[in-house]
Amino acid sequence: MKTKTNFRLQRFLLGATAIAVWQMATTLLATEFKEDFSGATDHADLKTVEGWSVHYGKEGSAKVELAAGYSGQGARVELAEQYRRVIPADQALVLEEGGAGEFRMKLRVMAPNDSYAIIQVLIGFDDGTHGLAIRFDGGARDGGGDNFIRISRSGESWGKIAFEDIKTATWKKETWYEIIISDLGKTPGATEISGKVTVRQVDDASDILVNGAPIHSFGGKSRFPSINVVVIGIGGPAKAFDFDDLSLKSAKN
Repeated sequence: MKTKTNFRLQRFLLGATAIAVWQMATTLLATEFKEDFSGATDHADLKTVEGWSVHYGKEGSAKVELAAGYSGQGARVELAEQYRRVIPADQALVLEEGGAGEFRMKLRVMAPNDSYAIIQVLIGFDDGTHGLAIRFDGGARDGGGDNFIRISRSGESWGKIAFEDIKTATWKKETWYEIIISDLGKTPGATEISGKVTVRQVDDASDILVNGAPIHSFGGKSRFPSINVVVIGIGGPAKAFDFDDLSLKSAKN
């Protein structure tokens, strides 16, 4: 009996040690995700670039262009399409309670007329039905006066998101903005995912459209263990926009 007990204890300890080593290795191997399109061919279809695919729409017409990047190449979307970027497993952000993950990207609306523009950025898990979202809305007329930014608060899925409208965030066309979602993690004592949104002009640090506004997740929160996908595109009429310099990291990076 004693021999069997010792054997079981040894197996348990070996198993526990293996798990601990795996967890440590996973933590050490985790690296920051970055996408600046530097490895893509100029004029390539975005859907052919490693990690990218068409999430919504039929044409798949978005291109990687030098003219579409903030510094170097970027991507330009012109039709009513959305694109999905899968984040490698060792670069995904594991969501922890009170976590301090951070997502960043640059975006510029290039449409001649921005009325009724809906440019959406979604970060989430797997198919994108669970996530957090930000929208650049163009209002009902051309020009920055009625433009605003929407930030997710709740909702059943990516097609049924409840937003808070930040009407003071009057973004302008042909201007690069940096989107920052910081303090990403599970809300302490709750199941939802939350963070803080800052949107600021890249070339003028004093022009801050949104400063640390709370953002909350939508979709099946219990099935939202990590952020491993980004979905970017147009949710309304075709309105050209550029994006560049995506990154995702945890406080451990």
